[in-house]
Amino acid sequence: KGDRLSTLAELALSQRAVGLSLLAFLALVLFTYGTLAQALAGATLGKRLLGLRIVATDGGRPSLLRCAIRSALSLVSLGLLGLGFLLALFNRSGRSLHDLLAGTWVVEAP
Repeated sequence: KGDRLSTLAELALSQRAVGLSLLAFLALVLFTYGTLAQALAGATLGKRLLGLRIVATDGGRPSLLRCAIRSALSLVSLGLLGLGFLLALFNRSGRSLHDLLAGTWVVEAP
């Protein structure tokens, strides 16, 4: 009976490790996609479909570094149960947490 319990515990730990590894991989993919799409095209596919784009505070395309910061902070906003995104509903500028901290704006594409 003791062997079964230790085997079950090992299985649970390995499942958790696999789950965390997949979560980390997904975060890395989302970070890379968000950063490159915003830096190279000015928007992710979803934003493009909605006619939106990302701009820096000067109105130009944000730098690769600024896009990376915005993408990383987007993941933090998501990790906070989406509360960083909800901030857009409660401030005058309509900007979410990652936009405020990264110095970016979401605007209509010309």
